[in-house]
Amino acid sequence: MYRLITIFLVILFLGLCFNEQQHVMCSKDAVDSLIISDTIKIDSSQIELDSLVVNEDTTETILPWNPKYGPSTGEASWYGPGFQGKKTASGRRYDMYELTAAHRTLPFDTKVKVTLLNTGLSVVVTITDRGPFIRGRIIDLSKASKNAIGMGGTGQVKIEIVE
Repeated sequence: MYRLITIFLVILFLGLCFNEQQHVMCSKDAVDSLIISDTIKIDSSQIELDSLVVNEDTTETILPWNPKYGPSTGEASWYGPGFQGKKTASGRRYDMYELTAAHRTLPFDTKVKVTLLNTGLSVVVTITDRGPFIRGRIIDLSKASKNAIGMGGTGQVKIEIVE
């Protein structure tokens, strides 16, 4: 039973930190909470984790928040399949598998650290679109971005501008 729980936790962790097309950096707290060896032995089979890359230098330079950009904490949502491949407000094509987001006022190409408050997981995204257009929401995340922090449909987040 212990081995099954361990396998489940490893798979859950990897699912939160990776998607099919790219590596996603999880917050250091999430990595510190789970110790992973190079190989986990399960009976006679093995699961190799050679592709696991953890960047222990996850420190970002956080810039002061400017109130002209709106609130820095609030509700986040996400957008995905219905917008896949369509042009964003920045002129780029939307790819739900990239770490991007939409914000009403932040300049395009701004890097923003988004932290899901109930888990503490964070991801750095690039602003490439405008939105959200639903009252009370402060940021719309791509599918990959919301998956990286384990967010469901919506979640309470803190956003910070990073260099």
